[in-house]
Amino acid sequence: MTIRTSRGASPTFAIPLPGAPESVRFDEGGWLLGQVTSDQTPAELAAMAASFVTAITVQAISGYDATAPSGICFAVVMLWTVGVTTVVWLAVTFLTRPESDATLAAFYRRVRPGGPGWRRVADGLGYGGDTIPGGALSWLNWVAGLVAVFTTLYGTGQILLGSTLRGVLGIAVAAGALGLIARNLRADKSFAEAGVDSSPGSS
Repeated sequence: MTIRTSRGASPTFAIPLPGAPESVRFDEGGWLLGQVTSDQTPAELAAMAASFVTAITVQAISGYDATAPSGICFAVVMLWTVGVTTVVWLAVTFLTRPESDATLAAFYRRVRPGGPGWRRVADGLGYGGDTIPGGALSWLNWVAGLVAVFTTLYGTGQILLGSTLRGVLGIAVAAGALGLIARNLRADKSFAEAGVDSSPGSS
């Protein structure tokens, strides 16, 4: 998407943004004429708004100061923010229109997630025999994936805050979790043979 600002009918400069091409104009007073669209889903936008409002509201009501990265105040504000945000984005997800079949099909061809939740899409594309990558160890891979994500976030945050040793330990744990996932996937012969973006029936 490109936002074009103008004085009158002729554009003066453009701001390139991701998404479909679109132009909006500003009037002589600088007011926006038109609208700017976003690639984010309603659930993502609702989650961002909910987290912002909840964090501010909890601090205003409780008197807690969440600016310190450690201590009970930060923990309480974070727990409330995560809890309320989760409820909001789940509610918006189920109350708004689902993704189109074309979008689901394109995602499945690229990722091949497998499993019963994707069975309808897989059957429609001819991938009915797909299993969850990792086979019997898929649940272990799921837990290891959670560990990798959160320890990466923790480690990065600690490094940025000056706690280098804690940060390095967090990143090391994340690397170990990713290594475990890679080992389990290599051990799954069906995953190795099918791969990603392979044709239907090759799994």
